[in-house]
Amino acid sequence: MMSNSKPEKLWGKDYIIVMIASAGISFCNYFFFSTLPIYAQKISGTVVYAGLMTGVYTLAALATRPFSGNLSDKFGRTKLLILGAFLCTIACTLYNFATIISLLIFIRILHGIGFGIHSTSGGAVAADVIPKSRMAEGIGYFGLYGTIAAAVAPGIALSIIENGEIQKFRNLFILAAVVSFISLIFDCCITYERKNKNALNNEILSPTETESYNENLPKTFLGFTSILGLRFLLL
Repeated sequence: MMSNSKPEKLWGKDYIIVMIASAGISFCNYFFFSTLPIYAQKISGTVVYAGLMTGVYTLAALATRPFSGNLSDKFGRTKLLILGAFLCTIACTLYNFATIISLLIFIRILHGIGFGIHSTSGGAVAADVIPKSRMAEGIGYFGLYGTIAAAVAPGIALSIIENGEIQKFRNLFILAAVVSFISLIFDCCITYERKNKNALNNEILSPTETESYNENLPKTFLGFTSILGLRFLLL
């Protein structure tokens, strides 16, 4: 006998918002993978620092994930999400002033930290707002933004810098800063944590009920929120 119950709603407001914001930050991430090595060569006059641009960024993002995962569990996903977008916006803006290689490396590390925080917290938010009955489907859709960004963003960035003139890079940096700032605005519009907190404040819960509520939120570990959160919720 077939059930007439309707599936739970997947495309909620917060889910769509975090996907758009994460896509924006991811686009800015891939804007620079193919272009910043060229920029580093331009300002340093050598190819020695070209590979370093990707290395320091990736290491900074990876090193940040364990801390951002723990902090998002402690202080809230949305706060960390906003912080990550803010750091990415600052970094993309500062690229315009990176005329020496040491400053460029510092900004690249800052950008990696921001991306690590945002990507970790974004996965946690997605795991929180996706209905349990559609978790696998929701995580699958959520991961598409990274694939699309990886396929499209490098081509956009290379078309902007054209022949590699410094002013062309300035245009790319401004575009990335604007995209990151838009993502920051979207992140500020995520409301599910505030709604959950208000709901708890309006109800008198026993210590056992409060503990049970907190345990239903997927925890982050070493930044791999989506995978562990999915496994936790499907148990």
